[in-house]
Amino acid sequence: MRAEKWEGMPAGMEVTTEVKKGYLNVILEGRFEIPEAEKIATRIFEYCHQIKVQKVLIDARSIEGPISLVTKIEFADSMADRQMEYMAKGSAQVKIAHVVAKGMAEPGKFGDSFAANRGMSIFVTSSIEEALRWLGVDQGT
Repeated sequence: MRAEKWEGMPAGMEVTTEVKKGYLNVILEGRFEIPEAEKIATRIFEYCHQIKVQKVLIDARSIEGPISLVTKIEFADSMADRQMEYMAKGSAQVKIAHVVAKGMAEPGKFGDSFAANRGMSIFVTSSIEEALRWLGVDQGT
């Protein structure tokens, strides 16, 4: 399937998606702001629900930062809320590999632990290959 740029995204943020073999590839570019990020998270879960995909690779290496720890926690909390909403509608849990720029992942995997404690299956890394391996999908796709 071809890549598709999402229309109606907040100013300063671009989202491109592509359904690949076994997962949804989401590329985020631009400035990270919580209200916009929450809207994008909602659309990702809606899309996964619609196309029945349970694995997502979010490539956020081009997001403009810096992003504070508090902001990361707020976003993880929002993502967990969206996940629970869609699971309540009968969707399966979505497994998310979040790829960030080198140096953006929290030391000690704090973000992963926080999100897991909120019921999410998430892995944060700076390596696409590591993310695909964690998702358990063919790295040639």
